[in-house]
Amino acid sequence: MTNRLRELTAAGLGAVFAIGLQAAHAADLAVKAPVKAPSVPYSWTGCYAGGFVGFGAANDWKVTDLNGFNPGGGNPFDFTVGDEATGGGTLGCNYQIASWLVVGLEGEGGYLNVAGNVQQPLAGAVADAAKIGTGYGLIAGRAGVAFDRLLIYGKVGVAFYDTSATITAGNLIAAGSRSQSPLALGLGGEYAIYDHWSGKAEYVYFDRGSSFDVCANPGTCWRQDPSPVHTFKVGLNYKW
Repeated sequence: MTNRLRELTAAGLGAVFAIGLQAAHAADLAVKAPVKAPSVPYSWTGCYAGGFVGFGAANDWKVTDLNGFNPGGGNPFDFTVGDEATGGGTLGCNYQIASWLVVGLEGEGGYLNVAGNVQQPLAGAVADAAKIGTGYGLIAGRAGVAFDRLLIYGKVGVAFYDTSATITAGNLIAAGSRSQSPLALGLGGEYAIYDHWSGKAEYVYFDRGSSFDVCANPGTCWRQDPSPVHTFKVGLNYKW
């Protein structure tokens, strides 16, 4: 073999070897998993609507005999009105500030119908029947801390509902009512299950509200101090 032929052969083998290395490297790159783009943090900014179910409880309704109608009975006296299922809808908007602070405004309305009655203790000639509801509304501001898809929040606002009471003492019947707008305080958690859907659990406290008198005549009255209301709910929201 001449020197020229040896040189050509060596060059050819070198080229084949280089091509093989490049092909192996390309094949190695092809089988590697593609690099994933960094995940985008969830944003709570937007408006939403939803529904919920739960229950409400009222356990501290107070009654005072203002004119000594039944002096042998316990005065004042209180009782548990009861508890009842609730349900309704929610509409609101959130705005996320930086990566963790979320503020918003929310309104809700639904069914709330808590009722109960009691005989005046010691001398049960007087019976009081009280009711909270049947419906209610709530307007509140929200503020919370976001942990990506989890939001822990508090809310403060005003609730709207009616209270009523009826006194029965033999043939005497007295009834009265008052519309209430007490302070409402709440605490809850919400989790974004999907980009548009989130689930929540929430507790809201409605303050006692204003007292009112139930009178059979100007000199025979009972003061009614409505019970605070505790509400618990779970629900789903859709954000757009």
